[in-house]
Amino acid sequence: MKSNTLFYCISLVLLSTSQVKVVDATECPKGSTDVLCIEIYDPVKCGINFECVYDNQCFATAASNEFTAETCKKVPLCPPESSNDEACIGVFDPVKCSGENIECEYSNQCFATTASSNFTADTCNKVWVNPLVNPNCPGSSNDEACIAIFDPVKCNSENMECQYSNQCFATTASSNFTAETCNKICPISSSRLTCLETYDPVICGECEYDNQCFAEAASIYFTSETCNTVINTESTSGVTRAYSRSCTLFLSFTLIGVIAIG
Repeated sequence: MKSNTLFYCISLVLLSTSQVKVVDATECPKGSTDVLCIEIYDPVKCGINFECVYDNQCFATAASNEFTAETCKKVPLCPPESSNDEACIGVFDPVKCSGENIECEYSNQCFATTASSNFTADTCNKVWVNPLVNPNCPGSSNDEACIAIFDPVKCNSENMECQYSNQCFATTASSNFTAETCNKICPISSSRLTCLETYDPVICGECEYDNQCFAEAASIYFTSETCNTVINTESTSGVTRAYSRSCTLFLSFTLIGVIAIG
């Protein structure tokens, strides 16, 4: 009696497990080509284990009428970088930010913040990639020995200009890249639309700007905490002057006007 019962139980288990099918992604339904779907990439995943991924919900439903908005899940995507290039300077200083079940990487903190208001300096982590911009430049051999401060420098190496996050990263990349052979970089923003033409100069590192607004427009690292107000303008002879575009244009037109009158 016991043996019959055991045989019956084993049979039920085998019967039930034989009906369970693990679906591979290659076996996902393709659907009919007669359905017209807009080519918008807004991916969804469907299926028992959400193993089937489609470009958008329309393609998913076209593949199977069981794949509806209620049975499918959106695939988390990183918010794209802002198309407003003038809002951020083109400095490659990458950061990683955590989104909804996804980790997003951006060229710098400014692009991250413009992509999502949730991606702030507090929620994102800096990705220390050296050298900056040009991958053919020698890389830093000991990044852990350098403090994570963004104070960029440019150094010349075999007809190449190499940029690093700061002098320490440059020196660890090459013993030829010293403070004497490298130069500080003073970033200049291409956008001056949000800053007033008020001359209230500040010094950020070795760079001087017309006012704090222009400094912050040039670099997200040039804040009121990292920059100092210039009290005596005569004492800034050793500071690199980073003129704003609008100020330069003003001086140029003024000079032309004086020449024309003369």
